[in-house]
Amino acid sequence: SVGAGEGGASLLQRSGREALRRLDCALDDVAPLWAALDPAALRRGDDGGAEGEGEASCEALLAAVYATVAVLDHLGATFAPVARELRKNADKLAAAARRLSPERTLRALVAREVREGACVRGEAAKEGSAALALLWLCRRLRMLHDALARVGAEGGAVLAECLHAAYDATLRPHQDPFTRRVVAAAIWAAPSRADFLARLGSHREGVEAAVVEMAARMETALRDVHALLHEAGVLGAEPLPLPERGD
Repeated sequence: SVGAGEGGASLLQRSGREALRRLDCALDDVAPLWAALDPAALRRGDDGGAEGEGEASCEALLAAVYATVAVLDHLGATFAPVARELRKNADKLAAAARRLSPERTLRALVAREVREGACVRGEAAKEGSAALALLWLCRRLRMLHDALARVGAEGGAVLAECLHAAYDATLRPHQDPFTRRVVAAAIWAAPSRADFLARLGSHREGVEAAVVEMAARMETALRDVHALLHEAGVLGAEPLPLPERGD
């Protein structure tokens, strides 16, 4: 898998590959990496956290992102811009993490930038900072999560409508009019929901279940990452609305 560390590779060996043989769904490689970033899993000492920290490591997040990008690369032109921007922001975060070594956790990276003045409460994070890369990475991942959640929750939903609603709820407020028009054109050229699911795997019911699981795993991890940015006072990291729950 692209960019996966040793912990991510071992996790894939234990669960992702077995699930892939069972359901033949590309997302089964990726969901375990997002699951390892769940705060509860980190407190148990699962593979997503830095040893002794109980918090998400930068390496673990990057492993999940790069694995997600590898799937998006095979889903056609509609998802190419999403994959490209995710990879770009992940590369920026990786570069910032190398500069801030030996810090390992996301919280430690941002806290160090606060101490060094690269991230000032109430001001825009500086270009090249881990905080700015993490903010934009989180925004783009939230769009993907929102789209997957809509696809999974609404069995008859049109994929383009799910993507458009997800974009409006996450990225659109932060982009200029030209970018919005480009994104809208790409979204309305999206394949059908059936074709999208078929590209993920051949077992329809298994793929639908994998989409729901992937969205749930991403939501927990992204909410935690966004919370640490908000706590650090990063401009643009406003509190996220609570997820809607069924009765």
